[in-house]
Amino acid sequence: KEIFAGQESDKKKGLLDFDRVIWPHAGFVLSNHLRALVLGLTAAKWVKTPTSEISRYYQLLTRYSTVLAMVSDVAMASVGAALKRKENLSGRLADLVSLIYMIASVIKYYEHGDGSGPIQEELPVVKWLCHDLFKQFQRQLHELLSNLPNRWVALYLRFFCFPLGRSLNSPEDFFAEQIADVVLQPGKVRSRFKPFVAGLDEKHPGLSRHIEDVLSLVVEFRPVEKKMEKAAKAGVIKGKDYEELLMSALQHGVLSKQEVEDLRRMDAARMSVINVDDFAFDEI
Repeated sequence: KEIFAGQESDKKKGLLDFDRVIWPHAGFVLSNHLRALVLGLTAAKWVKTPTSEISRYYQLLTRYSTVLAMVSDVAMASVGAALKRKENLSGRLADLVSLIYMIASVIKYYEHGDGSGPIQEELPVVKWLCHDLFKQFQRQLHELLSNLPNRWVALYLRFFCFPLGRSLNSPEDFFAEQIADVVLQPGKVRSRFKPFVAGLDEKHPGLSRHIEDVLSLVVEFRPVEKKMEKAAKAGVIKGKDYEELLMSALQHGVLSKQEVEDLRRMDAARMSVINVDDFAFDEI
């Protein structure tokens, strides 16, 4: 609106229109500064959110949306029209916008679920994604501030963006382990992932069925395999490879003959999925 007011042919009317829109905009910018500072000092933990297992991500999304609005206004004011030519800076701003949209999409996708509400099994996936995306946002914001031409403006913005420093971390391995456990189990999560995995579509029913069979074997005999792994960790059995561990477990009474056969069958099926084609040097 400020731009349209500046382009008004009637200078007097343009000035009045500009005055009418500039002050609300200035108030919005100043309020964003105050909100960003308060949300940073309190880690956004006082922000009211819907009651949910992912309430914390609503709070962080509120904080960083405010930060993005503030940084965009100040960057435009300090760099001016040159911002369009400084493609690294404008690219990082675009990345920040994209990350905010992706986080909001993850949250909405989870809350909507299958149409009747959230799918609880997807919670580890949502947590991993939100942690990773917020960490990327923090890194991109840090890089943007580190490369602003006006260092005083950069220090000024850093005070409002990170009043207590950068506190976000990458997703913990625990989330990845939870996701692996969920995907191993037949259910809604695995069914919703399959269409996005190359080869697991209706055009390749044999491959899809084979992987499903292998996953079923892994889930079925995982407790037996854990028993062998526990014995190996304790030093009761030793082996250079999987077969040697199986034989050592049989000799020391850790596993029965049937359990060894079951694990051997499971490992063969598992390796049939993991292994890739190999060729002799003269065949290439």
